[in-house]
Amino acid sequence: MKAYLVGFSSRSNKNSQWIDKYSCIASNVLKKYEGKVLIIGKPETILSGNNWERLTIIEFPSLAKLKCFNKDLEYSKVKNLRIKNTIGEMYFFKEIGVRES
Repeated sequence: MKAYLVGFSSRSNKNSQWIDKYSCIASNVLKKYEGKVLIIGKPETILSGNNWERLTIIEFPSLAKLKCFNKDLEYSKVKNLRIKNTIGEMYFFKEIGVRES
């Protein structure tokens, strides 16, 4: 079953020099685990909670591949750049089925 990484984030400082390096390496590692970016954007309407600058949803073929991506040694080299320069929340979801109406 498919799995999803859902992240909400905002920059914690004005430094943007890390973004190109992070994006390049992270996208290469995503390919390795068959991750597919479905959405990157700013949530339009805030109903409750934090006013995050960015929403990211990435689909993986399985929860195991998502977890491997997150623990990948190459990705860990740049993951700390993201953690150091942003605040946010990240969730892993495993697909359990779709309800038909």
